[in-house]
Amino acid sequence: MKKLIIVFVTAIAMSFSASAQLYVGGNADLSVVAGNGNSSVNFSVAPEVGYNFNDSMAVGVALHFSNPSTFYASPYFRYFFTKAGNFRFFADATADLGTVSSSFYWGVSVNPGVAYNINNRWGIVTHLGSIGVQGVEKSTLFRIGILGAASIGFYYHF
Repeated sequence: MKKLIIVFVTAIAMSFSASAQLYVGGNADLSVVAGNGNSSVNFSVAPEVGYNFNDSMAVGVALHFSNPSTFYASPYFRYFFTKAGNFRFFADATADLGTVSSSFYWGVSVNPGVAYNINNRWGIVTHLGSIGVQGVEKSTLFRIGILGAASIGFYYHF
């Protein structure tokens, strides 16, 4: 049984390394929130790691840090719709879990974006907005952001 487990783990590791689809990078996020006569500007950084299954699908997770008291993890599924030269258009389905000012935070959203491949190893990704639901403790908010929650990130593909 032990040999079977070792063979299985080795086969999985070889399949990941053979296709070289792992990527690392991150985003800097600038968002503007306005409503009820109030507005705020938020800045965050989000290191990220992901894996491309093929030319159309990827999964990953980003760890978001902003303000001294905000941290959340965002696992996502990314689907690439079309390619035009070095540009690829996609949508991320994201689930967020973490803390904001010591309160439990959650969110579910769909975020459209564009990826640009500089070369075989380096790429730039930008998200152009989002639609989703988020909550802190007992408060829930539906949000639609078009260009109001833009971010840009750089990625290195192994």
